[in-house]
Amino acid sequence: MIRGLLMALVSALACSEPERAPRHRQPWLGHQRALVLLMAWQDAPATLPVSQVQEAFFGADRSLATWFDEASGGRFTLTGAVLPWRTAPARWADQPPKEPQRAVLLARELFADQIDVAAFDAQGNHRIDHLFVVHSGRLPRDRIGPRALFSPGRADRSMVLQSQGIGSVGQRVPLGFYLHEAAHRLHRLRDRYGDHRHGDYGIGAWGIMGLGQWGPHALVAEADLYRFPTHPRARAKVELGWARERVVAEDTEDLLLRPIEGTGEVVRIPGSGEHDLYLEVRSPVGFHRDLPGHGLLVWREPRARSGEVVLLQADGRDDLAHGTDLGRRPVPPLEENFGDASDPFPGSLGVTELLDEVTGVRISRIRTEGPAVRFDVELGPGD
Repeated sequence: MIRGLLMALVSALACSEPERAPRHRQPWLGHQRALVLLMAWQDAPATLPVSQVQEAFFGADRSLATWFDEASGGRFTLTGAVLPWRTAPARWADQPPKEPQRAVLLARELFADQIDVAAFDAQGNHRIDHLFVVHSGRLPRDRIGPRALFSPGRADRSMVLQSQGIGSVGQRVPLGFYLHEAAHRLHRLRDRYGDHRHGDYGIGAWGIMGLGQWGPHALVAEADLYRFPTHPRARAKVELGWARERVVAEDTEDLLLRPIEGTGEVVRIPGSGEHDLYLEVRSPVGFHRDLPGHGLLVWREPRARSGEVVLLQADGRDDLAHGTDLGRRPVPPLEENFGDASDPFPGSLGVTELLDEVTGVRISRIRTEGPAVRFDVELGPGD
């Protein structure tokens, strides 16, 4: 019966939909609006207070809105509202978890008397910019993928999230899960977490496309999983339009690089082969305040997007590629190294020089200058 009602609702919505402008093609730039609908199920009452959802999406301290503002250097701002819980005339046990469109349709019908599309349409195309349906159910598995998240519909972007973690993992609104999967879906960013089931942690907690979707280190409390994700790495921010790339193609002394969180500053150094170096400075603010270390991060990036990305760790141990072969996903909290205080330069070991034999680039006299880092660059021989 529920399925029949949903199909009728789909048909009615399609017939009543007015002519609209094209969907916004830059979903994470400029100023946009979001509407969050809180939907409980008959057999899964809501347990998360509205205030916690409001804080997670639009609060002043490490919310989705502040993540976007901080990670984009102010190039993308998200504002919006959360509508209080309502209970749908359906049971969670009857919902196929890989059909989020059903949840979106139920929520839109349930909140029809409260939805003012124009109030959440910053793009002027008669659609809500970002519609989030946050429900009280829990997915049957801890990792079910983007098919359980995105839905077509009458918004530019429609997303379905459970209100507490993913599956049985986590107790907070899973911002990291949304951001990781949306970066795939909307911007074609690739996974960078390596063969993490067997001890290769890729870029670790240093980026949202790695294990940073869980949080800033491997000891994140289970209840906080997915709630405090880290930013994208430097090159990804450039691709998103969130960072300014300064190309250094000749020997240069006394380069000053300021923290990326507030400036969007990135240095790219072309290598002598098929790789370039991307440099950024991480500082202990916002979502990065609990990172295990801060300072200059040096990324070796293949010019082809499909290649392996390597964080050149200042300690030279390459810990991220030599974790424990657990034979399973290394879900925190656990005693593994997803990144440590000696990975950035100068870092906890005071490392002031790097020679990368792959690109032929030498970075020397690395020293902090307040929150910024200053260094010299010497390029190797050309091809």
